[in-house]
Amino acid sequence: MGQNLQMKKTLSVKRGVIRGCLRSMAFLVVGGIGAVASAQTTRTIRVVEYNIQADTTFTIPTCGLIVPFTGTGGSFTTSCSGNVTNGGVLEGIGEEIIAGDPAQPIDVLALNETTSNTTTVQPIVNGLNAFYAYYGSPAVYAMSPYQATESNGNPTSGNGPNAMVYNTNTLQLLASVPVDPPGGISQLGSASGMYREVMRYEFAPAGVTAGTNNEFYIYVSHYKASTGSSNDKARLGEATIIRSNAYVNLPANARVLYVGDFNVDDNSVEAGYQTICSNGVPNVSPRSPQGQGVDPLNILWGPYTDASTTINWSSTTTNTNILFMLSEESYERRYRDDFQIMTSNVYYDVAGGLQYVPGSYHVFANNGSFTWGTSVNSGGNPALNDLDPSLTNLYKLSAAVLLEDLTGASDHLPTVADYTIPIGTTAPPSASFTASPTNGVAPLNVSFTDTSSNSPTSWSWTFGDTGTSTSQNPSHTYTTPGVYNVTEIVSGAGGSSTDTVANLIGVYDPFAWWQLTYFGSTNNNPNTAPGGDYTGTGMSNTNKFLAGFNPTNPAAYLHIISIANTNTTDINVIYLGANGDNTWSPGIASRTNVLELTAGTAGGGYSSNFVSANVTNILSGGTGTGIVTNMLDAGGATNAPSRYYRVRVLVP
Repeated sequence: MGQNLQMKKTLSVKRGVIRGCLRSMAFLVVGGIGAVASAQTTRTIRVVEYNIQADTTFTIPTCGLIVPFTGTGGSFTTSCSGNVTNGGVLEGIGEEIIAGDPAQPIDVLALNETTSNTTTVQPIVNGLNAFYAYYGSPAVYAMSPYQATESNGNPTSGNGPNAMVYNTNTLQLLASVPVDPPGGISQLGSASGMYREVMRYEFAPAGVTAGTNNEFYIYVSHYKASTGSSNDKARLGEATIIRSNAYVNLPANARVLYVGDFNVDDNSVEAGYQTICSNGVPNVSPRSPQGQGVDPLNILWGPYTDASTTINWSSTTTNTNILFMLSEESYERRYRDDFQIMTSNVYYDVAGGLQYVPGSYHVFANNGSFTWGTSVNSGGNPALNDLDPSLTNLYKLSAAVLLEDLTGASDHLPTVADYTIPIGTTAPPSASFTASPTNGVAPLNVSFTDTSSNSPTSWSWTFGDTGTSTSQNPSHTYTTPGVYNVTEIVSGAGGSSTDTVANLIGVYDPFAWWQLTYFGSTNNNPNTAPGGDYTGTGMSNTNKFLAGFNPTNPAAYLHIISIANTNTTDINVIYLGANGDNTWSPGIASRTNVLELTAGTAGGGYSSNFVSANVTNILSGGTGTGIVTNMLDAGGATNAPSRYYRVRVLVP
């Protein structure tokens, strides 16, 4: 046919800015040596006593306690809004800055008037855990497994049992012991004066070995209500059982809290209350002060061998010292029923055990600046001006929200106090971690694994690109090429520790990662640069990257191998086609090769107006060496004076 057949190799590419950075290519890096904070010697714990009134109206915790309340104060309806991640009174207590102590979640929650643990207490545990998990806090709550009982066994009749919830990150519960009258639970009621089974809980700090210098005990009780000599006698009977139990069963120097709803209808002269605060154990001779309780709010009235008997907690008054004590009712504050009384070694901060933080005892949302008989939610109540503003902003539990929640959560207000407990010379945790992968193309998802020692309880991560996490083993996606430092801070019983690994994570754009894969570097020499041609084939690194060729293989480049007539009308073009190179991650999956042609000229040249021959090959991913293939130009041999061909590769 005498045709002048020419060969032409070209590559059409998209242009872009190629970014890269030099970095080693380790895929698993162990964190280095970090900074360690000084070990603590004591831990502050926040103790709350709360009559939640769940037995008389509801079989679930009332609105306002762990979810927002939107009803009318004192109605105690199920007027809830939101859910447990919005929180309620219990989470709000954790926002308070008390007597200089920073805000912290509740550590001990002693409950009165529950129903069964499953019905009333477990939802509180679940709600607290869900709330703090939602906000990335390390608080993890549990309840005492012991199911306390009451005189008639019916928890909905006003005799709801006592219960205990605690923060496992700060405390370990060593024992839950029922304190029953002589003769056992069959004697609950008028026979003994104890209508609700008193519970004694033994605690020690979490993460350390329990011992005599860090254990303490909490008696949780709910005395018989109402006025009259028979009820006075009942309360005296319960107090006598408690003091006798402490004398017989606890060490002489035990640190003890007596908490609960004391129902002191006769005010401070009440015989049961005076028995708890007496410097003599009932029916013990010679007289022994072992286990004597101190009421921090009675001390205001002067030093007494026993508690003052002259304070009136139930009559209208303008005395702010008395108003400060009132805990019932939330919607019309008129009485003091709820107490945290402590042994003298706790109150007077005797070294070697639980110690009271002076000035921290108070009734939540009551600073004494109100008119007797008014609601805690009366306008202008300034008692919650001590909330941590950063937590208020985070949780959205403002003073106004909490004051409304209090009127729905219970007819009582919670009593709150902070204490310190020794934790010895516990070694702080030592921060360390691993990361995988540490290098890759953006977006790069990296998994971090905490390998810290000495039992950390909280974690704080910064990933170098403004990303953060409080999870123990987080994952993070880097979207922007660069080199990033990673820092982990862990905290535990003995303090905190920081581990920072510089230049840990290398994130690359696809071309830079391709350069590293084949050359081990980016643009540091002419062979690896975007315009470089390492094999001298006339095809730049940029074009080989886009086409999917291995740049170190001299045979791997886009070129036409042969052009031949197959018959009198057709031409077969054989070429090394561009397929995807999936030997590196994220390698190219496939490439579309299009045969294009243009007419030759009489002078031996050719027109630049290439058009498609309507022949396309899609070559799937491979090793970057290309695939020998062919394209048929049907009727191509009939064109005169000549025909020129090129293969164009379509790229994304």
